[in-house]
Amino acid sequence: MPVGIQVLVKFPPENRREFIRSLEILPQFDGSKNCDFSRLFEDVGELNSFLWVEYWRNENAMEAYLQSNRFKTFLGAIETLGDLLQFNKVQFQDIQPRKQSKEKRP
Repeated sequence: MPVGIQVLVKFPPENRREFIRSLEILPQFDGSKNCDFSRLFEDVGELNSFLWVEYWRNENAMEAYLQSNRFKTFLGAIETLGDLLQFNKVQFQDIQPRKQSKEKRP
């Protein structure tokens, strides 16, 4: 079953640009081919609050990543520039939308 991480962070406004830049220069990780999804989201209601989401094909791949220099550098940037609010390991399932009937309803 696919697994992932969700990391919620907050930064002072003056550190926002440096945090985003730090993500662009993270070291490579050999197992990244096992990462199916990796995105940074910013809370539109609370600027400088971010959610980092990654989904991995299996738990072994994710655990290897969590021990990598790339992830340690990511955590170091958070600790230096802002606050780690929440870290979650998650499992997920793809949910397919129901197909709608072609019948017209009154």
